Amino acid sequence: EKYVIVRHEAPGRREKLRSDGFATGLKKKLKELGKESPLIIAEIGDDTLLPRECEKLLDEYAEKGTAFFFGTHLMAAHMTAQAVKRRLEIPEEIGIVGFDRNSVLDDFLFPPMTTIDPKIGEMAEKAIDMAIRLKAGKKPQSVVVEPEIVPGGSCIIAME
Repeated sequence: EKYVIVRHEAPGRREKLRSDGFATGLKKKLKELGKESPLIIAEIGDDTLLPRECEKLLDEYAEKGTAFFFGTHLMAAHMTAQAVKRRLEIPEEIGIVGFDRNSVLDDFLFPPMTTIDPKIGEMAEKAIDMAIRLKAGKKPQSVVVEPEIVPGGSCIIAME
């Protein structure tokens, strides 16, 4: 098993938080399981070269049991396309995890993407509730909306 977290060379704030979150979560889970698996941070260039960047990632890291984690859905979709072109079995040979279940790309991906749902609707509701409280002169409460792993067909996720 090998884990590759992929992000841009100059990631935006949200993409950096996502990739750091993937790294923290994976390290914690591997420690709990008593495993020492390689955790690699791979950086790619701009989105205009995504197919070629994904080919390079596959050349360098793809072997049976590698899981790729992407901070953006677009990058994960390109990796899926390149893996399918190479006739790699997803998720049997490699796994692919995206971020943001709300992407229109989900309608076109096969296998369906294993992804993270940031629960944007729930966040919006909480933000409106806070705004109403503030407008009424009440102190807002601190709120955390927990994201959810959405199992798809692109990566086998052990939830235990």
